[in-house]
Amino acid sequence: MRKQLKSLIFNRNPGNRFSIPVLLSSIEKRGLEKSFSIRVADDLCPDSVPDEAIVAFSFQTVHLPEVRADVRRFRKKAGIRLIAGGPHATGDPENTLKLGFDAVFQGDGEIILPDFLETLAGSGKWPEKQIFRADPLDDLEQSLPFSGMDPFIPPIEIMRGCGQACRFCQTRGRKPVYRPMDSVRLYLKEIRRRNMLLRLGFICPDGFGYKQEGLETAEAVEMLLAESRSMGIRFLEYGIFPSEVRPNHVTPQLLAVVREYCSNRKITVGAQSGSERVLRQVCRGHGRESIEKAAGLIREAGFKPQLDFIIGFPGETEDDRLETLEFMRRMGTRYGAWNQVHYFLPLSGTPYYGMKPSAISASTVRKLDRLASAGLANDWWKKGLVLSRKIVETLEEMERNE
Repeated sequence: MRKQLKSLIFNRNPGNRFSIPVLLSSIEKRGLEKSFSIRVADDLCPDSVPDEAIVAFSFQTVHLPEVRADVRRFRKKAGIRLIAGGPHATGDPENTLKLGFDAVFQGDGEIILPDFLETLAGSGKWPEKQIFRADPLDDLEQSLPFSGMDPFIPPIEIMRGCGQACRFCQTRGRKPVYRPMDSVRLYLKEIRRRNMLLRLGFICPDGFGYKQEGLETAEAVEMLLAESRSMGIRFLEYGIFPSEVRPNHVTPQLLAVVREYCSNRKITVGAQSGSERVLRQVCRGHGRESIEKAAGLIREAGFKPQLDFIIGFPGETEDDRLETLEFMRRMGTRYGAWNQVHYFLPLSGTPYYGMKPSAISASTVRKLDRLASAGLANDWWKKGLVLSRKIVETLEEMERNE
């Protein structure tokens, strides 16, 4: 009689849909789909989960309140196992375990999850160990975002990690690794085989920080984009989400490369603050001068600058925010910049994790609304304000219940 396979279900949501194909690929490479019945589910509910199934969560800190509620619902059904990975678990594995998970994975999932499943398939017994840690990947060559188990293929990650030490960012301080062109070509061939050539972007913490061995950055980016364009992709995008750029890395050469090969006519820059004091405090590694210079170069190259700002940093003062708002106004009126305003989120694994954002005054709100009414900024910060409060409240409640 054929052995009944244990079910492994990935709980997919908008926040992890780019990660799950990478995990599926790593599982497929080990042949583990022969040992587990694997599927990906959207809006998964406990009633649709078979007995003794493994339900896999991958999530960011921004999804902590929802995941906590989900775990409580799934825990009402006996027999299932819950496992967790992703940015939040990597930054705070101990508290992730306390949410009610049976196993938590800290680090790059492409290695640690298949290792776990291989051991489980071999022994048939759930391990006593609860937190599993992985060393960082040395390269991205074998980390590909497609498999035969799911039709969705996300943008390809070409750089992981960032040598900068920004205090609010989860990728801080990790030595960057880059995807070589041979690996990019495998991805391009696969999307062509599946006739998915309408639109292509790249996942990169700094689009103008991508490197290839022996090449200058502009040469590496040109090779990447030229090869991609040769596949017949209709809309090729670079330097916007999810490959935004640091202001101090913007050069005329890189902008010319993007202009030649790409469809986007906007470039997104991580400005983060218009206060010199805050930029130093968060260890951003650049000042206002770099932001303004980048905006000018982007405008001269025929692009519209999109500047990302964060308000509400811990320790940020009303004067800091006034400086930032005035800087946004100047960037909009002088360079035609569109200011994208976010609200501070306390992300796991960062020095600011668990810290409360600074309060936003009524005067600041009125000024932000005026910028939005003038067409110089968005109001994304309003949703961020609500989400940040939920995260802080959830962390505080978890601490009280320990």
